[in-house]
Amino acid sequence: MTADTMQELTITLPDHKIEYLETMSEYIAETISEIIDELVYNHFIRHFEIVSPLLNSTIDLILERHGELMKRGAVLVDENDPSETPRMLFYLEHVVQDGRRNRIGDLLTISKRLQFVEVGPDNSFRDAGSAPYLDYRPLTESEQVLIESEIDADWICRDWDAVMPIVAL
Repeated sequence: MTADTMQELTITLPDHKIEYLETMSEYIAETISEIIDELVYNHFIRHFEIVSPLLNSTIDLILERHGELMKRGAVLVDENDPSETPRMLFYLEHVVQDGRRNRIGDLLTISKRLQFVEVGPDNSFRDAGSAPYLDYRPLTESEQVLIESEIDADWICRDWDAVMPIVAL
């Protein structure tokens, strides 16, 4: 049909059918709004959270098999720091969730951020910036000999899993 051949069509409906159509249009509008909310949520989750079942299973398996090794951490060198005082780097994950649940039943995360914190032998804490580890490098063989006495120091062997949640508050 072209614009020239189009004609106006008038349909007269009974009141109960008009009410039905109005109710249906409200339902459709709500459904579309929910679909849009779900699409926005899924877009957000894909970019800011891990939702892949395969990736989640892989991470769980690695933590199960090598969790203790990962808790021991690694010794790295920050060449941008001229001091010889050792320090430990921790990351804190801040998550805000609301009461709604996603499709797999987990609480919806509405905000998530990481914070890196360093602590020294004197138990002083400081913000380490956004991703300080990117500038760190592994120890050389000659440096490994130098840090052997520090590895078993009391401040390093402390129960940091109990301390860090308190620091986060």
